[in-house]
Amino acid sequence: MNRKFILISIFIAIFLIFNISTANADTTSDLLGYWTCDTAHESGGDILDQAGSEDLTITNDGTIVSDGIVGQSCFFDGSGDELVGSDNNDYDAGISQERTFSVMVNTSANSSISFFSKRAAGNPAGSYMIQTAASSLDMYFWSDHTPISGNGYGIANGNWTLLSIVINATNNTILWYRNTEMIASSTAMSSNFADTDGIFGFGDNGANGGYFNGQADELRV
Repeated sequence: MNRKFILISIFIAIFLIFNISTANADTTSDLLGYWTCDTAHESGGDILDQAGSEDLTITNDGTIVSDGIVGQSCFFDGSGDELVGSDNNDYDAGISQERTFSVMVNTSANSSISFFSKRAAGNPAGSYMIQTAASSLDMYFWSDHTPISGNGYGIANGNWTLLSIVINATNNTILWYRNTEMIASSTAMSSNFADTDGIFGFGDNGANGGYFNGQADELRV
């Protein structure tokens, strides 16, 4: 069976996580943000938010390319490309909040590259970053900068993968999903979850380098 067909089927299945029950349902239901990475939803270098008002600006020479998993996709060359939003408090990982971050990725390099993040200068408490390491998926919080990991689970280069991270600040847990399968769960310290000033975006882990390298599609929070 065609691998792309299988992945599209998996992507459709993730709709269940967001309470989408029919093919004609409103795909922005219960979402804070939804970025398709399609030219139909791009204007003046901004990827337009289809669920809210958090448009993301493509920096450097990031671009939209034709071969996404659903329609088109955003391409990042690993050298300064990112999507930059604003200091929108809706994207904090604050106390008693629940957030699900979801994205389809096709990486060209999969070690120490950043996905979603919200950080400010000096990394105040509550700043966070989701990234890959050599063989794990990590989430960093800057109350202690200790990675909360899905150890032993990474993503393979050159293949589309659906990556989802579910944060539950009420019980201090983070659940990691790869292609809708839960692959790991981690317990964080309650001090990790705090409101923070900082810029929300995708693709840059700040002063440490590690820009996203590859394609990303169907970004959802």
